[in-house]
Amino acid sequence: MRRLKRVALAAMVLFFSVTMLQVTDVSAAKKKLTVNRVYNTTTKVKGKTKKKYTVKIKIGKKTYKAKANKRGKYTVKIPKQPAGKALTVKAYKGKKLYKKKKVYVIAKTASISRFSKTAKNIKGYTRPKYTVKVTVNGKTYKKKASKVKGYFNIKLRKAAGNATATVKVYNTKGKLFKTYKKKAYNASTANIKYPRKTDPINEAQLNKDIATAEKTKKVIDKSVRKTNVNDTYAYYIGPGNGFMSIGYCYYYMKEDADGAHAKFTAKNGVTLYGCVGVGSLDNVKEPITEDYDFKLESGQTKKYEGSDFKEIPGDDLFFKIKGYKNGKLVMINYGCQYLIAGYNDAMFQ
Repeated sequence: MRRLKRVALAAMVLFFSVTMLQVTDVSAAKKKLTVNRVYNTTTKVKGKTKKKYTVKIKIGKKTYKAKANKRGKYTVKIPKQPAGKALTVKAYKGKKLYKKKKVYVIAKTASISRFSKTAKNIKGYTRPKYTVKVTVNGKTYKKKASKVKGYFNIKLRKAAGNATATVKVYNTKGKLFKTYKKKAYNASTANIKYPRKTDPINEAQLNKDIATAEKTKKVIDKSVRKTNVNDTYAYYIGPGNGFMSIGYCYYYMKEDADGAHAKFTAKNGVTLYGCVGVGSLDNVKEPITEDYDFKLESGQTKKYEGSDFKEIPGDDLFFKIKGYKNGKLVMINYGCQYLIAGYNDAMFQ
């Protein structure tokens, strides 16, 4: 009987040892990538991953990156981003994606959206789970910000009108954190005219703005962003790096890139003329109707594989694309797409 007990006890010990070993192995194999909280005042994204791994953050058409030190700590410098914006942080072992993580930009105090006199909502961002109280037209409304993004949307019983809203933000313990005064603006845009999709680009004004951006070293951004991206009018000129988006770019052109390939598709009756290059935009020639790397009629697609290139510095394929409709220049898009030299679709699957 004692021998049977000893055998049973040994079997139990062996079972629990194997189980604990399996748990330890799973834990050890878990991929590591942490990101410290990113505020709308943040210019350095910090965190930890595996030592010497490369960390990349793509914002718009530009990629920011840094290498982790011997302890796995990294610091990636980025421009300040608005509250609520999603950032995808990726860690690489060489050229191979190791792990990625999605984070949201959090308001350091509070970011309250402008609201018109006819508005029945007051929206914005603050710290996650903080409470927002709005007093307007003699009424007080209360709402808790979301637990991830810190977003809030307070519905009013009637339009804001000429009243000034008092917005108070309270922390998770109920202590007053910040107070704001916000007055509604007049939303009338009767005298404001934005270009139509078929209007040609004013090249004389564009050249003046490009010269101004280069001289002042400041971005010129007159874009009109809409919920429907096809209705978004782009007018962005970046100083120094040559990035530029003019016209209804989303309406006339679709971009797609994942590191294995980069695609450009012409849409809605436009004809695209494009040139590509590596290293920087300075290495890309200006596309004209008599000299270009590719021409796309509406509905056609041009696809580049990473395997088309022996080396792409910084893993970016730079492009300059101009779009014409009815013989008129209606769109310009200069930027870059994420493409890794030597890669193709099959290798990414």
